[in-house]
Amino acid sequence: MARRTIYLGLIFGISLLISNCSRPSIQVYQAAPIEQAVREETLDMRNCDSNDDMVTTLAAQAPARQHISISELATAVETGSVIDIPNEVYNELRLQIESAHRTVFEKAVASAEKVDFTIPGHKIHMYKIHWIQQIYRSTISFAINDQACTASYVYTLEIPKLDSYTVMACTA
Repeated sequence: MARRTIYLGLIFGISLLISNCSRPSIQVYQAAPIEQAVREETLDMRNCDSNDDMVTTLAAQAPARQHISISELATAVETGSVIDIPNEVYNELRLQIESAHRTVFEKAVASAEKVDFTIPGHKIHMYKIHWIQQIYRSTISFAINDQACTASYVYTLEIPKLDSYTVMACTA
């Protein structure tokens, strides 16, 4: 029985090694973001046709946004030659970069979901929003035709921040 367990463990370990060798890994290198204010926006929220409060969140009105830009060319690690990145590899790189930055994106979304807007009946609220942009510039390593490669990428996250608001009455 013990021999059988060891034998099965050995087979599992070898199959795991073989499967990892056949599928080259993708490594996303992350860098600290550069943060900057990019724009202001005014949300004009009207609740003129109701006596009830209108309730929503900052996330519903101004959701956090992410954008990924990857170089279309890779550099072969051994030779330094430039290689076009095939579409299927490019799409997988995009998914891996998005996955690597998922925590910061989810944190931005959660932060905006915590900001509630309550507009009483027959009122107008004008919310001033500052958009903050976090830019992550780094590299990703991967393989094309069993050749180790690297490429640069930029992950951009836009985060809404509530600044202030003004209340007005609806007029007929």
